[in-house]
Amino acid sequence: MIMNSLNLSQNINPSNSVAFFADANGIDIDDFINDVIQTKRQDGHPFNRDDHNYYFRKLYSDLIDSGASFDIYENYLKKSVKPTHIIFMDIPSNANILKSSQLSGVIKIVFFSECALFKPWNYDDTYYDLFDYILTWSDEVLKKASNAIRINNHFCYTDENLNNFNKYFSIKPKKLCVLIASNKNSTHPLELYSSRKSVLEWFEKNQSEHFDLYGYDWDKRYIRSPKILRILNRLKIFTHIRSSPYKCYRGEVDSKIKTMANYKFSICFENARLISGYLTEKIFDSMISGSVPVYLGDPDLEKHIPSSCYIKYDDFNSNDELFEYMLNMTNEEYNNYLESIKSFLKGSYIKKYSALNFSETFIRIIVKND
Repeated sequence: MIMNSLNLSQNINPSNSVAFFADANGIDIDDFINDVIQTKRQDGHPFNRDDHNYYFRKLYSDLIDSGASFDIYENYLKKSVKPTHIIFMDIPSNANILKSSQLSGVIKIVFFSECALFKPWNYDDTYYDLFDYILTWSDEVLKKASNAIRINNHFCYTDENLNNFNKYFSIKPKKLCVLIASNKNSTHPLELYSSRKSVLEWFEKNQSEHFDLYGYDWDKRYIRSPKILRILNRLKIFTHIRSSPYKCYRGEVDSKIKTMANYKFSICFENARLISGYLTEKIFDSMISGSVPVYLGDPDLEKHIPSSCYIKYDDFNSNDELFEYMLNMTNEEYNNYLESIKSFLKGSYIKKYSALNFSETFIRIIVKND
């Protein structure tokens, strides 16, 4: 089902008319109104993979239910209508629009969707005073900006998966460990793509019978260095090869959670490390599936999820140590992890990362003027 975009002439509420600024190569209006889920690869990741747009649809629905209007900013301009609020998904590439006379008096809200690995300009504080509200999960920005408000990431889990986690826990794992991720590369000093690859290559070489790899682009090759040669990574004729070089590679998946449920442990590395507050869907997918996460990323994860729910990758001196720990774990120890995960999933604290809480953070600003 695809919900239609609003007809501004019929739906504008003079007290709350909300515009969404669709920046080039960013989140579009489809992310708010389209619930189609694609599972097959097209250009980039499939649209709405794993129902990734769930949080945005919830926000859209709640705004409409509140009586507000919502559409892209371009449509307001075409109607010569000035919205009361405008939402930016990250600082726009052309920041001059923030100083435009057309937005004078309009309440400007920006949501930081990603870390500095992907959106470094979000962390240039010279732009912060141009917004009325900055919604972010970043502890760094929350300390730095007086107009910043904490919000969870824009996708952690769907209510349907959380409410039905017991069905995944009932699946008996068939294998020890899994990694589900895309094959990506970065030269950023905080990137963790190379750490994922290091783990899978260790398993590939030493314990491939205990490990499976899934995800996009593992049948491609990339050059990491020297820099002058990395331009070849942009050429499909170079990057596309006939088969993956990894014998543990099992292809793409339609559902990460359903696949993870077949493994006792899941490698859950964020895209970047040492960024406080950077907590994405990866560990939630693993916990809901009933697969114990092996986590690396947010240095302050214990503030959000009890340490009894996951294995800290950094606690081990080598992949050999990690493997021995997982392989020789007693049933009692393993069940203790699962029971801790169940308690967390059934508790109230996880609701902080829900689509409802994500939406309510915006609603408090736009509708309730908090």
